[in-house]
Amino acid sequence: MTSGWSTPCTPPTVDLLITSHDESNSPDLARKIYTGIRRPDGAEHDPGIAPLQNLVAARLYLGEMLKLLVPLTEWWQDNRTQEELNGYDDAGSEKLTQTVEDVLELRDRWLAGDTAAAMPNNRSAFERFVAMCTLVGLAGLDAWNESEDLALGVKTLAAATTTRIKAKSTSDIETAVLGFLQTMKPQPKPMVFTIALNRRATTAIQHSVPTVKADAGRRVFEVDCSRIDWAVLDTGIDQTHPAFGKRVKATYDFTNFREIVYLGNERQQVREMSLKMLGEARDGKLPAGADAKLKRIAKAGVAGHPLPSSADLRYRPRLPKAYQVEKEPWSGPPSG
Repeated sequence: MTSGWSTPCTPPTVDLLITSHDESNSPDLARKIYTGIRRPDGAEHDPGIAPLQNLVAARLYLGEMLKLLVPLTEWWQDNRTQEELNGYDDAGSEKLTQTVEDVLELRDRWLAGDTAAAMPNNRSAFERFVAMCTLVGLAGLDAWNESEDLALGVKTLAAATTTRIKAKSTSDIETAVLGFLQTMKPQPKPMVFTIALNRRATTAIQHSVPTVKADAGRRVFEVDCSRIDWAVLDTGIDQTHPAFGKRVKATYDFTNFREIVYLGNERQQVREMSLKMLGEARDGKLPAGADAKLKRIAKAGVAGHPLPSSADLRYRPRLPKAYQVEKEPWSGPPSG
């Protein structure tokens, strides 16, 4: 990925959610990823690494994921995987020759648009992983490094990518395989359990209501609750609902929690970006010393210390999601 920084156009990052392994934790994993990334200065290049419970959110390039995350998985550190990896010891090895043949077949099928017939699944998971990563690398990295092609449009870029892939020789593919495998050094212990896309949450009431058994919850309102005190703890409530009256004490907004715990906030440029986003979410009102608090939280995270409190950065007086209410009896839902 390094060569991509030399041009005005770089490959796109992907926002990931990385689950920490049982033998590790999200703060240590976040620090490991953060210290292993090498990017130019500037908030626009910050990977947005933030520990969230047992997860780590991060915007990474393909090369960074392969180099930093995959070697931290239990699968990569398994003895069987390492035995297969040792088979790619040098050019001309049987394993390498087999992988080159697989990449060539994948390439030919892709160029021919052959989606009807699947390749025979007679390779191990490791062999399929190596072949696919090699093909993606050959198809993607060179193309994204050609800013002139990208400026001409997606179709031109796709055509240029096809031309490049056709021109790749067996020697080019061998070099690519050995090159990316040599960067994936096994680590002392597993720290990554799973790697998934950080998909944006969207509302889907039709499916979410029965999923959380809310349809059964609705039936509760048919029962006389005048002598029952009860409460529902969930991701949020509508504080304007008549049932809560004036009992809502405080509300907290976790929408921008990631910006609060960015490890990159140790740098001034990244903090300025985070403060801008937090300010927009809070109608321009930030607590006193917000910059210093973000810096202190980031410094603690990078050093492996417990994170200081960020409650005042999350407090919003008018957010329609309440997380704390007074303990008062409820006489049941309003009539009508």
